[in-house]
Amino acid sequence: MARTLLPRLMAFLWPKMLWLLAAVPALGAAWWVVLHRKTRIADRYPGLARGAPGTRTWRRYAPPLVFLAGVALLLLAAARPVTPLAVPASQKTVVLAIDVSVSMLARDIAPNRLVAAQVAAKEFVAAQPSSVRLGLVQFGAFAAPTQPPGGRREDLMRALDLLQPQYGTAIGDAILASLRTILPGDDLQLHKARARNASAGSSAVPPANGAEGASAAIILLTDGSNTVGTAPLRAAQIAAERGVRVYTVGVGTREGGSVGGDGWATHVTLDEDTLREVARATGAEYLRAESASQLRDVYEALRSRLTVENKSVEISSLFAAAGALSLVLSALLSLAWFSRIA
Repeated sequence: MARTLLPRLMAFLWPKMLWLLAAVPALGAAWWVVLHRKTRIADRYPGLARGAPGTRTWRRYAPPLVFLAGVALLLLAAARPVTPLAVPASQKTVVLAIDVSVSMLARDIAPNRLVAAQVAAKEFVAAQPSSVRLGLVQFGAFAAPTQPPGGRREDLMRALDLLQPQYGTAIGDAILASLRTILPGDDLQLHKARARNASAGSSAVPPANGAEGASAAIILLTDGSNTVGTAPLRAAQIAAERGVRVYTVGVGTREGGSVGGDGWATHVTLDEDTLREVARATGAEYLRAESASQLRDVYEALRSRLTVENKSVEISSLFAAAGALSLVLSALLSLAWFSRIA
């Protein structure tokens, strides 16, 4: 597990190696002692002094300082530095998990939340390249795959049109149902050793199912909170173990929306804290939409997220190359100015 040294800028896979950097000032101090001892001897016996005129100028100090910088760079390389870089995303499978609970009929987003979600999802599907396998899971009191990844886009569009409201909101089960469509045959058991990393929000949890899981993402849209089934954070931990990112989308105005029927009515509130934790545990992101236009913007933003992603890339070779060049430069400067390597 990488230890962060500079947040969002650099981390080290072997941070204990950084203790060796203490040797750099020690080498500098030793060089200083030797240099001044030679200077005192030269002053005592001026007839034995050697070297080009002006050796007590900055030229005397430049090669050793460059040498010490090279040593420091090589020690940093030994600690295996990594940094986040934007690289082309590897997602080849994307599952849309859409909440169809009755609260999605609230009209705070015109014409209602469910219709707005359907329209935005269809625009997202239409914008995806043919190389991306798309699937659909609907969830209310239970989660059900309605379109497996890799099917025809026309069938997926039709499935989006046929979404029907249900009672209840099973967010955790929706994540598990999405995972089953991505990783058929996986038992989706939670490995406790890795679960601690996922619950701590680490995005460096290694996938347990190889490249298939690491090349997939889930976009989960809901307007409420989990009321039945698997706890969302537990499902998120299972997804994180397999390298599947779960992007969460909260839909609805800040004031919330109300729905009702004959003799009943309910006011719906959004559990944003849980949605944030689900996204964070899987290395993804939570987004909020309070209108139909914002919902379309959210799906457009997610499309760009799935095109480019930040990955930790090891840059040890860059530090090693810079360190080696510094050592060579130190030797060349010493030879050019003093006709020796010292």
